[in-house]
Amino acid sequence: MRINDPEQAIVTPSLDEMAASPGATQTHFRVTYERVGRHGGRDGSPVPGPLTVWAIGAEGLAEHVLAEVRPYLLSSDVEVVVDLERLRGQIFAGCNNGGGFAVEVLAVAEGGAA
Repeated sequence: MRINDPEQAIVTPSLDEMAASPGATQTHFRVTYERVGRHGGRDGSPVPGPLTVWAIGAEGLAEHVLAEVRPYLLSSDVEVVVDLERLRGQIFAGCNNGGGFAVEVLAVAEGGAA
């Protein structure tokens, strides 16, 4: 999601994601892409700008990244893996490397009792 107002650019967990994990801790992440697809960022073409998003865990963040990078990839078989311990992520397009990204934790909103 690319909007000029930074407050409007913040994407929150979907209702489905929140319903599946009531009371879960939400984390505010910034994803900075190094490369997306065969050329994005490597041959001088631009990669997507940073994604700022609230998500619940690595799977929730991977879903947001997948939605962001899908238009940049030709493959219909795309998978995103996020390693929150290393603050890194990888994009797979079929059996090929579809790119990579760094993850930064901006804030944490502790969950309450469900």
